Amino acid sequence: MEENYGSMSAASAKEALCPHRKVACNLIISDHRMTEMSGAELLREIKERWPQTIRIMLTGQADISAIMGAVNEGAVYKFITKPWNDDDLRLTVSIALQQYSLLQENKRLKNIAKDQHLKLKNYSNLFDEYRGILGPILVKGRYISSEQLAKRQRRQSKANSSETHSSGLGYTTESHIVEALQKHQNLAYADLNEVRSTRPS
Repeated sequence: MEENYGSMSAASAKEALCPHRKVACNLIISDHRMTEMSGAELLREIKERWPQTIRIMLTGQADISAIMGAVNEGAVYKFITKPWNDDDLRLTVSIALQQYSLLQENKRLKNIAKDQHLKLKNYSNLFDEYRGILGPILVKGRYISSEQLAKRQRRQSKANSSETHSSGLGYTTESHIVEALQKHQNLAYADLNEVRSTRPS
């Protein structure tokens, strides 16, 4: 209560697993010995339903061997033996929530990287597929020089497909390509899918 955390409590494992909860929990702390199911069973179920939730178990010394299976399976992030020290528990929660934040940030960055890779691949494919048309457009718009275009085409003729995608556009940016297409076709907005579909025969 002294920390800046929002908290919820559940009187039973069944209540903790209620699918109608509006707010997802970043971290759950469960006792091991409960009436409806053990803490290990609960945290296994939590992992199955909400794998991002950090899971902590409170247990007595006598129950440690009983929960090691759940620990080894990754269902339990950490277990704390009773009686616990409040300062240690507070530190454990703080570290666990930092871990949660890092996992979420890592996931976000991976999604951004994936989106950027797909965009880059799309634009690279567009440049290569329409290099006879798009290259002169970019030169005319002064986004690249004729020397850069010639160098790009010479390099392209030597590169295989995997190198093509990884090399990217080289001398200009995605926004400049879109801008060049907009100016060339007198469009307020250039949809690259539409540009692809209007390829001259």
